[in-house]
Parts: sequence; C-alpha cells; structure tokens
Amino acid sequence: MIYQYAFNTSEITSMKDVCDLFEMVSNERKDRIRKFYFEKDKVHSIFAEVILRYALWEKYGLKDDIIIQKANYGKPYLANYKNIHFNLSHSGDWVLCGVGDNPIGIDVEQIDDKNLFIAEKVYTKEERDYLFAQNENDRIRLFYSIWTLKESYIKNVGRGLSIPLKSFMLKFEGENIKILIQGEENENYSFNMQELDKRHYMALCVKGKIDYVINDNFTILSLEELLRWKAL
Repeated sequence: MIYQYAFNTSEITSMKDVCDLFEMVSNERKDRIRKFYFEKDKVHSIFAEVILRYALWEKYGLKDDIIIQKANYGKPYLANYKNIHFNLSHSGDWVLCGVGDNPIGIDVEQIDDKNLFIAEKVYTKEERDYLFAQNENDRIRLFYSIWTLKESYIKNVGRGLSIPLKSFMLKFEGENIKILIQGEENENYSFNMQELDKRHYMALCVKGKIDYVINDNFTILSLEELLRWKAL
C-alpha cells in the first residue's frame, strides 16, 4: 500500500512556530537547515522529515531507530528498513511525503508563468505536440502535469539528472497515464497526479503493478496534529 502525507506551510510565520519540531529531525538535517538563508527553506526541510517520521509511526509503528541515508545518486532510504520506501518533495506552500511497500517518487511544483517554450528543451516531440494542441488556457496546467510526472519518475528511479527528461515519454489515455521508455511502453510504473490547489500540482510514481487507487490514502496534516503527536 502507498500512503501520502502533506503539510501546507502557509500557516507558519517563522521558525519560532516550529522550534519544537526542529528537535525531532536528524542531526544531519539540522546542520543543513542551519545553513539555509531563507526561513521558508528551513521550514520546508523541517516538515519534510517530520511528516516522514509521522507517517512511519502511524503506518508502521516506528518512532525510534529511524536512520536516513542516501544512495549513490542522492535518493534517501531507511537504513534499517529497506523494505519500506519513501520519497519527499516541497515547493511553494506544500511539503509532501509518500511512503509504502513499493519504490516511489513524489513531486510537487508551484505554478507560475513559466515560458512554455522551455518544453522544447525538456519534453519529447509527442509531449510538445500534445501540450500545444490544448486550449491556450489549459496549457500551463498541462505543462506542470507533465513536469511533475516526469520528476516523480526520475525520483522513483533514483538516478537524478543522469536520466534526460527527453529519454522517456508520458502518454495520456483518458484517466490513465502511461510511460514509454526508448519508444516501448513500460507497465512496471503506475502514476497519479492531482491539483493540490489552484497554484500547486503534484504527481506520484509507483514502481510495480498496483491493484488499488493510489490516491485513496492522502492525509493533510495540521501543525496542531503534529505537535500533539510529538508530545506522546
């Protein structure tokens, strides 16, 4: 099963609001957070690990012995529980965590007025043709749908930018999203995307054939919930 958790940081005004939660994250992340210049980056990083720890506690009963390490290309994993997979993402007002029994990649992006012609550099010809065939008002949202889906796949595979964005293609067939790698359809990955709000899109990529709706288990956490949990 795949579980998704999200936190909206718009209610956080400063690091003072989350100083208690800061104490929960690993020493390695604390060191990174202290080096960030912008408060928002610090807040995002705190909640990325906090909601992961909450998810591991709620779904797997884990609270201690959580050691996060990174593979060769930087994908994080649990050193002591390699059968539990997770991935993190944050952008704009949102911090996301996906955790489950299958390898996963998750991505969230804040929508802005990005020049759509960047698609020439990062999308396949078929993806570009599909994008520009849409109504002009729908293109920016489709651009981000494709972008987050591509990022979720790359994060799932865990090889970073060594995988060119043009080396695979996403194909939309009604509600279904398929991936073609080197021109061949690959059925080993399942995708889901959704609009978190009018300014943020997210996508999830799960490795393996999934016999359930992967978006059914989606929880939006509040600061109050997390602080109550910390006090347990």
